[in-house]
Amino acid sequence: MILKSELNARNKITAIGALAVLVLRYSFGIIKWRTQEIKRIDRKTRKMLTMHKIHHPKADRQAKGKEERKESTGANRSSI
Repeated sequence: MILKSELNARNKITAIGALAVLVLRYSFGIIKWRTQEIKRIDRKTRKMLTMHKIHHPKADRQAKGKEERKESTGANRSSI
């Protein structure tokens, strides 16, 4: 419903944060979510945002690529 409204992108993200994130955050204290379930919700959310042209389709790939490069160079590891 929020994504189909005539709100601008910023206000849509704010509305999603006020409603959907609130429900998920509340459920984390009650339901034991598996990592697969959280990733599936994330994937569906990003897909819906992309379909409504709020999220860039290649944004996920770019972020994952940066993480992989950091891990391969050891940038994430702390020195002992």
